[in-house]
Amino acid sequence: MMRTITYNVYRWRCWPEGAVPSERCKVEPLKDVVAVELFVEALGRYEPDVITLCEAWSDSIVRGIAERLGMDVVIFPSGDSPCPGALLTRFDILESVNCPLVNTKQRPPELFTRHWGRVVLSTDSGELVVYSAHLILQPEEISEVIAVMQDDLQSGRSLLLQGDLNHEPKDMAYERWRKVGLVDTFALAGTGPGETCRADRPTQRIDYIFAHGPIVRHLRECRVLCDAWFRIASGRIEALSSGGDFSDGRAWFLSDHLPVMATFE
Repeated sequence: MMRTITYNVYRWRCWPEGAVPSERCKVEPLKDVVAVELFVEALGRYEPDVITLCEAWSDSIVRGIAERLGMDVVIFPSGDSPCPGALLTRFDILESVNCPLVNTKQRPPELFTRHWGRVVLSTDSGELVVYSAHLILQPEEISEVIAVMQDDLQSGRSLLLQGDLNHEPKDMAYERWRKVGLVDTFALAGTGPGETCRADRPTQRIDYIFAHGPIVRHLRECRVLCDAWFRIASGRIEALSSGGDFSDGRAWFLSDHLPVMATFE
């Protein structure tokens, strides 16, 4: 069995803004040690083999989470925004490329301002190509992503495209993924509500795990993780920050997005 999770972590700021600690969260993220503790506690319960993160600002937090979960890590630096991505995995990493391009040699300043990366993993079922993306919903971005994926789509290997793609299933971008043979794992095997944003009242499905190749036959389930582990009492966070004993019971989400998990047999 293999599990993969994609999660926009909102630069570790929690949601709603102002959650932690008190009003300072509007301008400051969680302290590194607190973010590591909370996200390891939440993500580790699902024993994922692959995790892709969006808006994973602070390499030290990402590497701290990876170390605690016993995973290797690839960082995808962002363009003009402080929104890098990351991939964490238990599998051996064979290749990794930040912002792979076909139609241009340099990263266009107006495209891929957040993150876009490719990793090849060695799994018990063969090589797995994972693309991680945080897009801004420009047609040029989608065209470049599809151009980059062409060789992998035709290779016969298993492929995943996952991340915050910033569109809903009704949008034209979604149809473009389907036309090149990508399978929306939630549409095929989803359970429960599929909306991922905003976490406290989700009304948009904009985070996806798409699959292609042999791995599609092994898809067992896809679901949005809205479990209690992704909510936290603000008092608990203040206690972790200061070592104190707080009893504040207000619940805050770890991000403005909810994570998506796909399980393959």
